[in-house]
Amino acid sequence: MSILAGDIGATKTILAIHDEHGLQAKRRFASKDYPSFDELLKEFIGKHDVTSACFGAPGPVINGVVKTTNLRWTLDARKLARTLGCPVGLINDVEAMAFGLPQLLPHDAALAVGKRHTGNATKALLAPGTGLGMAFLHWTGTHHDVIASEGGHADFAPRTALEWELKTHLRKTLGYAGTEAVLSGPGLRNIYDFLKHRQFARQDPQMREALRTQGARAITEGAYRNDPLCKGAIELFTHALMHETQRVALTGKALGGVYLAGGVVRHLVPFIRTSAFAKHYHDNRRMRRLLELIPVHLVLNDELGLLGALKFARTRVR
Repeated sequence: MSILAGDIGATKTILAIHDEHGLQAKRRFASKDYPSFDELLKEFIGKHDVTSACFGAPGPVINGVVKTTNLRWTLDARKLARTLGCPVGLINDVEAMAFGLPQLLPHDAALAVGKRHTGNATKALLAPGTGLGMAFLHWTGTHHDVIASEGGHADFAPRTALEWELKTHLRKTLGYAGTEAVLSGPGLRNIYDFLKHRQFARQDPQMREALRTQGARAITEGAYRNDPLCKGAIELFTHALMHETQRVALTGKALGGVYLAGGVVRHLVPFIRTSAFAKHYHDNRRMRRLLELIPVHLVLNDELGLLGALKFARTRVR
């Protein structure tokens, strides 16, 4: 039995083949180097024969088809099944991450707020990356059901005067102000540009080239160097992330914890694991006692989606 699993993202795509002996092949691709997923798949699959497959892709999957968000690909499960000659599962990329959560080892996630929950309960997943993903693992009493969500595209809900200014700025410059426009890699760049426009601090001349070549990563690295504008952007980002984490925790009543995943989170671990983050996360007068029961974890494993796609292919694809 040979299983093909894929974690498809706007920035990178990871494909892997497993059989009863373990991992047989794995490769990472720069997604935008390929005009279509079919071209990428053809390059990877070569002479490998697979008996089942599952791909996690960004965007809502409707009738077995997904038009990927932030990437001009269309994936059709039926066409992929004909290409591969085997059953194919196609699920949302963050839904795949949710299926991967139970596969994490203790060192794959760091506790940011609260105490680890050892029993079975509903969990929530929030994943800022190229976009903002969201999913829930609802505990039924006997097992977890994964619930996909497009909550990352809901309207940004500001809580401070500065966040209201940011929302107004986004509407003027982008024409919309969804939560993803704040809590994502591009969102961090939007925050930086807003603070620069607001004259929060002077921009380091070297940052112009760094932003052009590295994108949001340059802002994170600037914050580690104590660049005032970068630090301001990271602070506003983490405050907004804390508010959204609280909202997701309460929406799902996620007593099993909220898991923050994605490349942006992994680069911001020291900024998130602070007493200020925990303080503001608990800042809800009516629901503070409930929030104190809901821990927040930072997922450090960058192949969570791949783990979930493999799990789905093994247990759900027939």
